[in-house]
Amino acid sequence: MGISALILGVVSLSISLIPFCGIIGLLPAIVGLVMGILDIIKQKKQKESKSKGIIGTVLSSLAIIYIVLGIVIFSVASNLSVTNLEGELEKEIGKEFGKEYIKDKQINEFNNVKTYKVGEEININGATLKITKIDKKAEINNTKASNGKEYVIVYVNILNSSSDLITYSPHDFSMLNSQGQLQNITENIELLETEMLSNGKLIPKGSVSGAIVFEEPKDASNLELLFGNDIFTEECIKVKLE
Repeated sequence: MGISALILGVVSLSISLIPFCGIIGLLPAIVGLVMGILDIIKQKKQKESKSKGIIGTVLSSLAIIYIVLGIVIFSVASNLSVTNLEGELEKEIGKEFGKEYIKDKQINEFNNVKTYKVGEEININGATLKITKIDKKAEINNTKASNGKEYVIVYVNILNSSSDLITYSPHDFSMLNSQGQLQNITENIELLETEMLSNGKLIPKGSVSGAIVFEEPKDASNLELLFGNDIFTEECIKVKLE
């Protein structure tokens, strides 16, 4: 019985040290432990050597301890993984919800942007902006608009009504058409009769006039000129061109 306990102890301890396989050694470890204890009791009564039974009992006990620890560690790790996965999932859901919230908020803010008319003086960010007139052409200096489109020319005047230096740029403007398309200015177009608006700075009471060009669907209606670095904030205005 002592030899059997010893063999079972060695086998179960060896199995317990193999990752993810320790549970297999639990049964032989329990059997080895029981047989080792019984052998110790038997040899004690017969006053014989109890070494095999003791070694078998120790090895089986160690195997059981390792197996139980392995099960506990695996369970804790699994729970942590599940918790982390749930946390990441909640974060992703929260991000998507946040994106939708921001998107809806931006749309509402955009719809509430104050709208002006051509010829009105508009005070924004320390500048006084005025759209003096608009014009439409199918061709500018032998450069034809794309098929089904035409050039929309917007004449702009900007006055620095603040006490600070301000900057201006044609890229602060964009055009919204009836199809819901938000267009940037058309580059590399020059007008002979007037100067194009470019990048620059204005000292207090300084002013500049120039034109900006957009390429829009021919005979497009409900055109709106937008001015501002961010069209989804209160620092943006719209000018109805028609």
